[in-house]
Amino acid sequence: MAYALYVVATLLTSGPLGEEMNPTTRQLGVQWLDAKLMSYYVLDIGEAPQQNLDGEPVIDNKTVIALFRWDAVSDLGAVWNWDAATSV
Repeated sequence: MAYALYVVATLLTSGPLGEEMNPTTRQLGVQWLDAKLMSYYVLDIGEAPQQNLDGEPVIDNKTVIALFRWDAVSDLGAVWNWDAATSV
């Protein structure tokens, strides 16, 4: 039996790349398995367990709208880098 796993994730890293010795890296993401929401989360990579969020992202046509609280990123500081990805 084949399953369809869909992941939308953004990876945020504090400080300009290569300038900070111990950057904070955080992943904000959503995962679906066969159209069922599996997780809506904030993950502090290497620092803390995954924090599962209440609610659900909105899917509007081909757009995913996932809202995250400001405190999920506010401690990253004034300069940070981000990468976003989706996988099917």
